[in-house]
Amino acid sequence: MFENQLPDGVTRDTRCLDPILCVPENLAASNDLFGLGFALEADADGNATSRGYWGGIFNSYFTLDYQEKIVVVYFSQYLPYAHDDAYGLYKRFESEAFDRLAQ
Repeated sequence: MFENQLPDGVTRDTRCLDPILCVPENLAASNDLFGLGFALEADADGNATSRGYWGGIFNSYFTLDYQEKIVVVYFSQYLPYAHDDAYGLYKRFESEAFDRLAQ
């Protein structure tokens, strides 16, 4: 599940089909990859790390790290997707969880 399944040269689609549903400028291009079932964080060289993640339209997110054995799940019911406040809160929550739980 943590191996890239995308062919070389293929990147994720960052288009926002309706600005009511998402914040287009927050959907920046990324070098992240895709495994089986979720996105994979990539390092600076474009290689998959031990972290996978996904987000839902209402700013619910999860991140899992198989090396650290940590899973962070965050649920919200907030539109638009990728809103600065909603995503920022999740990233702070994720950072705090990893800072406190990482070995």
